[in-house]
Amino acid sequence: MALKVIKPGMDTKQVIARFEAERRGSWKSLIRRAKNNAFTQLFNLKDDIGERNDLAKQHPGIVKELTIAFGAWETQIAPL
Repeated sequence: MALKVIKPGMDTKQVIARFEAERRGSWKSLIRRAKNNAFTQLFNLKDDIGERNDLAKQHPGIVKELTIAFGAWETQIAPL
Protein backbone atom coordinates (compact mmCIF):
# COMPACT_ATOMS: atom_id res chain seq x y z
CA MET A 1 0.00 0.00 0.00
CA ALA A 2 1.43 3.36 -0.98
CA LEU A 3 1.32 6.15 1.56
CA LYS A 4 -0.18 9.48 0.57
CA VAL A 5 1.71 12.61 1.53
CA ILE A 6 -0.46 15.25 3.18
CA LYS A 7 0.28 18.71 1.81
CA PRO A 8 -1.03 22.13 2.88
CA GLY A 9 -4.46 22.81 1.38
CA MET A 10 -5.03 19.15 0.50
CA ASP A 11 -8.41 17.56 1.12
CA THR A 12 -7.53 15.26 4.02
CA LYS A 13 -10.79 13.31 3.65
CA GLN A 14 -8.87 11.31 1.06
CA VAL A 15 -6.39 10.08 3.65
CA ILE A 16 -7.10 6.51 4.74
CA ALA A 17 -4.62 6.22 7.60
CA ARG A 18 -2.13 8.40 9.40
CA PHE A 19 1.15 7.13 10.78
CA GLU A 20 3.08 8.82 13.57
CA ALA A 21 6.45 7.81 14.93
CA GLU A 22 8.59 8.82 17.87
CA ARG A 23 12.10 7.61 18.53
CA ARG A 24 14.16 7.84 21.70
CA GLY A 25 17.44 5.96 21.93
CA SER A 26 16.90 2.48 20.58
CA TRP A 27 13.11 2.64 21.08
CA LYS A 28 10.69 3.57 18.30
CA SER A 29 6.93 3.81 18.66
CA LEU A 30 4.72 3.73 15.59
CA ILE A 31 1.12 4.88 15.91
CA ARG A 32 -1.36 4.13 13.13
CA ARG A 33 -4.58 6.09 13.17
CA ALA A 34 -7.43 5.15 10.85
CA LYS A 35 -10.99 6.41 11.04
CA ASN A 36 -12.14 5.77 14.63
CA ASN A 37 -9.34 3.53 15.87
CA ALA A 38 -5.62 3.62 16.53
CA PHE A 39 -2.96 1.19 17.55
CA THR A 40 0.61 1.58 18.71
CA GLN A 41 3.57 -0.66 18.06
CA LEU A 42 6.90 -0.47 19.88
CA PHE A 43 10.24 -1.68 18.57
CA ASN A 44 13.73 -1.89 20.03
CA LEU A 45 15.81 -0.98 16.98
CA LYS A 46 19.04 -2.06 18.66
CA ASP A 47 17.81 -5.66 18.74
CA ASP A 48 15.26 -5.56 15.91
CA ILE A 49 16.22 -3.18 13.09
CA GLY A 50 13.63 -4.81 10.82
CA GLU A 51 10.77 -3.88 13.20
CA ARG A 52 9.39 -7.43 13.33
CA ASN A 53 8.77 -7.83 17.09
CA ASP A 54 6.13 -5.53 18.57
CA LEU A 55 7.02 -4.96 22.23
CA ALA A 56 4.16 -2.56 23.12
CA LYS A 57 2.41 -5.00 25.48
CA GLN A 58 5.66 -5.84 27.29
CA HIS A 59 6.66 -2.17 27.78
CA PRO A 60 3.51 -0.02 28.26
CA GLY A 61 5.48 2.61 30.21
CA ILE A 62 7.80 3.25 27.27
CA VAL A 63 4.81 3.44 24.91
CA LYS A 64 3.19 6.03 27.19
CA GLU A 65 6.41 8.06 27.46
CA LEU A 66 6.94 8.16 23.69
CA THR A 67 3.26 8.95 23.03
CA ILE A 68 3.41 11.91 25.42
CA ALA A 69 6.64 13.12 23.79
CA PHE A 70 5.07 12.95 20.33
CA GLY A 71 1.98 14.82 21.54
CA ALA A 72 4.14 17.57 23.03
CA TRP A 73 6.06 17.91 19.77
CA GLU A 74 2.86 17.90 17.71
CA THR A 75 1.42 20.86 19.65
CA GLN A 76 4.52 22.92 18.74
CA ILE A 77 4.29 22.50 14.95
CA ALA A 78 2.05 24.43 12.59
CA PRO A 79 -1.10 22.61 11.47
CA LEU A 80 -1.19 21.28 7.91
